[in-house]
Amino acid sequence: MQTRTPDTQIRELLSKERFNKRHFQIGRLVLALMVLGSLVGITVEYFSNDKLLINPHLTVGINMIIIVLLSVAIIPFMQKVSLLARRAHASLNMIMMTLSLWQVLTGMQLINEIKESHLI
Repeated sequence: MQTRTPDTQIRELLSKERFNKRHFQIGRLVLALMVLGSLVGITVEYFSNDKLLINPHLTVGINMIIIVLLSVAIIPFMQKVSLLARRAHASLNMIMMTLSLWQVLTGMQLINEIKESHLI
């Protein structure tokens, strides 16, 4: 929803919904889940293989963590009403969504490889 509209009636109506607060809370949850999920995934892989296997899934996951941290780091500039910061924040998050699809696909491939190696 566009809360930066010149129409004060629409702006007041939208601000009552508190979209920005919900967005911030969901963003914090996503950041926490990504960092914890990455740590758990890396730990499980290390203990099951006695080493950390460098593969595309791992490298993309690490890059996703960096991108989400950059997206969070931009927030103070967005609060100063920087249009460039808002666009960068949105762009970084769109990149994150695209990489998330990659992670699902490569993660499913890894799960299939694990299943096959334990069945044989």
